[in-house]
Amino acid sequence: MNDLNFPAADNFGGVDKFWFVETKNIVSIPEPVDEIIPDDVVLVSGAAWSKGWVTKGTISFNEREQNSSHGELYRPVLEGFASKITPELKKAIRNLVGRKLVIIYKDHNGYYNIVGNSENYLEASYSLNPGTKPGDRNGIALRFEGEGARSFFIYTGQIVQAGGVVIPGEIGGIVIDLSQVRLVTANSGPITV
Repeated sequence: MNDLNFPAADNFGGVDKFWFVETKNIVSIPEPVDEIIPDDVVLVSGAAWSKGWVTKGTISFNEREQNSSHGELYRPVLEGFASKITPELKKAIRNLVGRKLVIIYKDHNGYYNIVGNSENYLEASYSLNPGTKPGDRNGIALRFEGEGARSFFIYTGQIVQAGGVVIPGEIGGIVIDLSQVRLVTANSGPITV
């Protein structure tokens, strides 16, 4: 058994942002090394991570571990609130229901964490809440939850999303915008990515 050594640096609670992808679009997820997945999740050609949008300060993640007759069982939950019910928002969120998802979230300490895989995925659910009076919060409570034999891991690979690549760093991350990149090869004209 080892000592529990806690870092002396600042510690900020909460989740900053998240991305999701359907399990059917994942070719492989590297195996973790010391609780870290150091390499990129490989997606099928043309697939990308979708960025989740919720109201700042409403997103949270928790995971409970339980012992079962089949061994350790983990129950991850990522929740957030998207303000103002619009037809576009409602359609986008309803489109997530019933899909098997893997999520990457970035916490306020700058760590990127990957939750789920092809066998231990998360599923979305939601509830509409327009409030009862003008001062109430109007929006959609969004919830991703799952159950499986694997806990979440720190992720240091790239996140390929529409319009760019997120490269997790020590703190934060770098976003490289690929929307205006033009590649030129010796035997062809420019290719816009």
